[in-house]
Amino acid sequence: MTREAMTPDDVQAIRDSEHLNILSIANIVLACIWGFAVIFPGIYALMGLVGMAVGAGLGGGEGTGIMVVSGMFSLVFGIFAIVGAAVVTVVAMSAHRLHHRRHYDFCFFVAILQCIMVPLGTVVGVFTLIVLNRPTVKAIFH
Repeated sequence: MTREAMTPDDVQAIRDSEHLNILSIANIVLACIWGFAVIFPGIYALMGLVGMAVGAGLGGGEGTGIMVVSGMFSLVFGIFAIVGAAVVTVVAMSAHRLHHRRHYDFCFFVAILQCIMVPLGTVVGVFTLIVLNRPTVKAIFH
């Protein structure tokens, strides 16, 4: 079909499909970047566990203080790592669902959450919301 023979609806459908594919790729890239960043809190949590083991080896009053501080260190960064891994998983799931044009509400919700994660998440989230709010895109999902 030549470009001249296409109706405006055909052109819009192609444009919507391209935009959804681009957003899917952007979400995958975003998940990879955040996945790499989540490694660091995980490393710090492991460092806290090592500190607790060292504190236990020292014994006495000196070891107790080290164990408490290392335990808090490990707990805080462990929580960051777990929450970060959950966010990475949800963003990757959203990329998959955008690519397959399924679960509109889930993709919309994740796009809203991405807007909180400055700066890259905001850019991807806002563009995702703009595309998902088009009536023609809603029709593709439903």
